[in-house]
Amino acid sequence: MKYLGLDLSLRSTGWCIIKVIDRNPRVFRYGVIQPKKLRDIERLVFIESVVRRICLTWKIQGVGLEGYAFFSRTGKAMDRGELGGIIKRYFHEAGIPVNIIAPKSIKKFVTGNGNSDKKQMVEVVLANSGCSFQRITRGRLNDVADAYGVAYMSIAKAGHIDVASWRQEMLEV
Repeated sequence: MKYLGLDLSLRSTGWCIIKVIDRNPRVFRYGVIQPKKLRDIERLVFIESVVRRICLTWKIQGVGLEGYAFFSRTGKAMDRGELGGIIKRYFHEAGIPVNIIAPKSIKKFVTGNGNSDKKQMVEVVLANSGCSFQRITRGRLNDVADAYGVAYMSIAKAGHIDVASWRQEMLEV
């Protein structure tokens, strides 16, 4: 079983695949999609094509998406919504089940605190994932850490791994 977690962004989409063997989750692959100088529809198509390639190459069986941060200060809400729509449409057409998880829920599930900052999230993921995420530059590690959290929580929601009781309660909400 392979689950893909995505932290969608127009500039730096973090992704992480977790493979589950005998109810044990392991980081399988990870990375960051950076469209560099592309804008508008070209950027959206580029991100979707990379996500599609990831899913086809590694035979993804489930996906977790970080939900929208409605009160984000970065603007571009319409563009982010378009990206989310394009990606969700691909998964629908491909028949890949999707969990959409609120950002605060991911942080609480991973760190125990829904108000954790990016640094705390990265520290907990590095300490608990069994992976050092060596190929990722420090500035983008938070994108991959969020993607890991989304994949991990999605796998738990699907019942493919066992989690601590305090985490289990969060899945039942």
